[in-house]
Amino acid sequence: MNKEKVITISGAEHYRSECRLINKEYYLIGANDVQNSGDVYLIDGRYVRFNTGRVVFNYSLNSYQLKNDNLAYGIISMDENCSFNKGYFNLSIENQYLIDKDRSTHICINDKIINRWFREEISSGNFYHISLKRSYLLNLIKKVPREVKESLPYDSKGIMDRFIDKYNNKYNPIISDTISKYSKVLGGLTFGFEFESTKGIIPRNRLEQLPLIPLRDGSIGGLEYVTIPLQGAKGVKALIDSVKEIDKRTVYDNSCSMHLHIGNVPRTPEFILAFYKLISFYQDEMFSMFPLYKKYNFEVKRKNYSQEFPVNKINSYMDPRIDVEDKAQVNKNFDVLFSHLSDRTSFYDYNCDLKQVHNHPADQNGNQKWNIKNRYYAVNFIPLIFGNKETIEFRIHTPTYNIDKILNFLLINSYLINFTIKFQKEILKSPGFLNSLAYPGLSGLITEYLTNSKELNNKEKEHLMSYTMNYIDERKNTTYNQNCSGNIIGNEDLINCYKSIDWEEEFLDKPVKRFAKKAEAKNLIDEIKELKSILDNGGLGTSSISNYPWDNNVIVRGSDFNYVSGNGSGSISIASTIEDLTSKF
Repeated sequence: MNKEKVITISGAEHYRSECRLINKEYYLIGANDVQNSGDVYLIDGRYVRFNTGRVVFNYSLNSYQLKNDNLAYGIISMDENCSFNKGYFNLSIENQYLIDKDRSTHICINDKIINRWFREEISSGNFYHISLKRSYLLNLIKKVPREVKESLPYDSKGIMDRFIDKYNNKYNPIISDTISKYSKVLGGLTFGFEFESTKGIIPRNRLEQLPLIPLRDGSIGGLEYVTIPLQGAKGVKALIDSVKEIDKRTVYDNSCSMHLHIGNVPRTPEFILAFYKLISFYQDEMFSMFPLYKKYNFEVKRKNYSQEFPVNKINSYMDPRIDVEDKAQVNKNFDVLFSHLSDRTSFYDYNCDLKQVHNHPADQNGNQKWNIKNRYYAVNFIPLIFGNKETIEFRIHTPTYNIDKILNFLLINSYLINFTIKFQKEILKSPGFLNSLAYPGLSGLITEYLTNSKELNNKEKEHLMSYTMNYIDERKNTTYNQNCSGNIIGNEDLINCYKSIDWEEEFLDKPVKRFAKKAEAKNLIDEIKELKSILDNGGLGTSSISNYPWDNNVIVRGSDFNYVSGNGSGSISIASTIEDLTSKF
């Protein structure tokens, strides 16, 4: 190192080798990720002086950068006295707007820095000082303005790809061990939900954080929120987060519905025939879980939107046994179902090739689905056979924002599909196959499927079976009592769903038995929680952990620790550190 010392532009004395000579003045070279560490910073390969006003510290990245239009100047922290510390940060979906007691509006880096003197307005997502609005006004769920509804599309065609890209690039949640474990039983299926509402709007900044698309629906007073196709553990977590937001900001009534689409299923005559036969076998039990109007309507709604399949009529034209190896027999039987769903158009008109089927005969342009009368079955095959979605729609469920009911509905129908994929040949060839399962009804199918699952251990299988079977029994018993009392519309709130699985539970919330000293386990748990908290906050924070080579003076940036300690300095990934700590259990 050059031992010669110089006086910098700020009047401080530093080694010349630590400085940059610009216009005959010395500037201390600062570390980009340490505030006020210098007079000049190396940015994009060039040294830029701080006193030019072109360099700012970005609190989102914890680093100096050039000022640009993608940065906001706003609140980065506040104390209990509502004194604000301000700085620059990225304009992003995590930003929040805060209205102070003098009615001035400020942009905040995120909602985590907002203290107890401010409350969120449910309808706008903005945070108001508690002196400005009464709590009931902040919590008021408002009617959707007509102009808002009319500004939205009827369906997601043309905009779905944009929302999928946003989900893939921006939604990166921490997924609980429970979700990671139990979501494996869904296999490779994709899933998406449609939630209808009567009032309430999810603010745009909240929508930007979730895989939800707002749509208009002329049959309801509010908006319809549709998820993008989801899959696996990330998809289950996204569904849970989405339902929380929908539940917080919207309401529904009996005019609404909740529909489930399941995709990534075989689009073959063999599978569709097998699944139709399976649904025909279980549809009475499925209807016994829901109010009587779902089956017979009784003029509760304008039309029956979830009617049962006329199985006696359809099956009378089908062979009781179908050999999947006999393509002619498969096509002949599939034509029976195809002709019924298409309103008498023959499968043979398409050369018995589903690749030639692009739209339903009653909706040639794919924009008038309400003209397809045979889509209003509890299980709708139209999107799989005739549509571009290539999904099966399940329409029977009454509206609910209860996440355990929603997940159980997803699990039950995914079991039906995955079971059909596995036993397609047996279902078609043997009329008595479903009766031969160890237990009758849906419980027998679920038991058969989960027992043979290789994704879970025996205890986990029992837990998941209990979770769903108890829910099925509760629905059937409560619905039966409501029907017997003359309540054909039902009351969803009276159907209990015991939360025997906490989907967001972490292993570190459970008792730890492997450690001789409880304190040792507790310290390890605290360390992991602290690291996850830093990740939740976008990688901003300071760690006090001492079991690794850093000390208490840790600078956190992104998903890495940039640490300085007596043992040296360096960078360690938060994610890999969590994995390392977790392995000790």
